[in-house]
Amino acid sequence: MVAIGITAFYIVNLFGSKFMAKIQNYLSVILIAGLLLLGIFGVLNGLPDSLDITQEGYFLGGTDGFYQAVMVLMPSVYAASNDLSTVLPCYIVLCGYLFLSVFAGFRLLKYQDVK
Repeated sequence: MVAIGITAFYIVNLFGSKFMAKIQNYLSVILIAGLLLLGIFGVLNGLPDSLDITQEGYFLGGTDGFYQAVMVLMPSVYAASNDLSTVLPCYIVLCGYLFLSVFAGFRLLKYQDVK
């Protein structure tokens, strides 16, 4: 299946960049439609209890996995700017803000009477 995909992209590239741009436009429309369908059906069929962060075992292995997932975004942020000197301070501030707000939120939830 991968070989078919690679072959298709090779053939499309043989026709030039204008043809490739047209194909990219169609693929972008398909991508947006798919994301909209996923969002619509996800909201309609979602389970509200799965978003309740006060339930026991929400972060089953602790918050380490959550923070690791946040750190995965660093390469995409860096690639978007191509200049680490402008991105790194923003990234440090945003990560600090995220850490403090999650920490403070969990501390405040401990004192709330949530049923």
